[in-house]
Amino acid sequence: TLESVKKTYPKGTLSKLGTQDIYKQLKPSSDIKQRMFFFAANKLVTVSVTLNPDYVKKTGIEKLLAKQKKLYGEGVVDRTGAPHMVTHIWQDQSSRFTFAYAPKQPEMTVLMYEKK
Repeated sequence: TLESVKKTYPKGTLSKLGTQDIYKQLKPSSDIKQRMFFFAANKLVTVSVTLNPDYVKKTGIEKLLAKQKKLYGEGVVDRTGAPHMVTHIWQDQSSRFTFAYAPKQPEMTVLMYEKK
């Protein structure tokens, strides 16, 4: 629920987009630039985490991607959504996990978990 996320991840702001509630944390850690939680009917449906560009530069996209592949397997690469972005997708019947990045723009490195 929204209340449980706010309790677990304090110091965020709440807004609304259409029928969804969005809870956003800015700079929750040195590695994370922004964390956003999307709710429909008070149920969590999506979590988006934008990594801190300094963390991405220091760690390297290759190591960040290798970590995701170790957790989820090879996945599928999709470049159709935005040509400057590389998107790796892992999904099953109930969820979808995306790791997206722009090779020359570390500020655009995002992890997204979505419930189908």
